[in-house]
Amino acid sequence: MRIFSVLLAFVAMSANASCLNGEHLGEVEFSINSSYFSGQGQQLLNQVNSPTASKASADGYLLLQFSAGLDTSDEKLKDYNKWLAQRRIERIKHYLTTQAFNAPIISRILTVENTQVRSVQLYWCPALAPDISLAE
Repeated sequence: MRIFSVLLAFVAMSANASCLNGEHLGEVEFSINSSYFSGQGQQLLNQVNSPTASKASADGYLLLQFSAGLDTSDEKLKDYNKWLAQRRIERIKHYLTTQAFNAPIISRILTVENTQVRSVQLYWCPALAPDISLAE
């Protein structure tokens, strides 16, 4: 039931994932042109999913944010960067799913950024209360 109410809140939001009062948990780094995260990244993901972490049982969702650096005129490079960004995010999602992570996972790829990074930022975003207005 908790997941259903969180999903309803997402449907009500605009197309952009909103993370009001989000907590930055860290970042999972990747090598150049790789979609495999390091041992340090695995440790961070294990911490996020640990039974003692408040995130494992709190209402909310995990936001995975990646800057793909797609601000380029080279279409092949743009397609490759987008593919690699999606692959990196999918690896994190797959890892957390195999570790029985219970909260919803939302991803956001920033495409307007001029700098390309090789890390996925992790944010814990509290669930929206039903009485909060999303209109601005």
